[in-house]
Amino acid sequence: MTAALPMDVSTVAALYGIFSRQIRHGAGHKDNGVHNRINWGVIKYVAAYRRKMRPRLIFFYEYPPSLALTARVPRLLR
Repeated sequence: MTAALPMDVSTVAALYGIFSRQIRHGAGHKDNGVHNRINWGVIKYVAAYRRKMRPRLIFFYEYPPSLALTARVPRLLR
């Protein structure tokens, strides 16, 4: 059984969102302290999120870690 993940959007929708925000708000440092920059690392993270991070999130939703296992579980998933 696959758990329903909150905010589980497609890769295309996520990439569209970051590029449309970049176009709307521009790049650089704003006066309020917000850095709005898209670099290659951000694009790679968003593009690979569903393939790499989604299985980990599903695992954690199905098997919530106890306090004793919190430090060990991430190593099991690598």
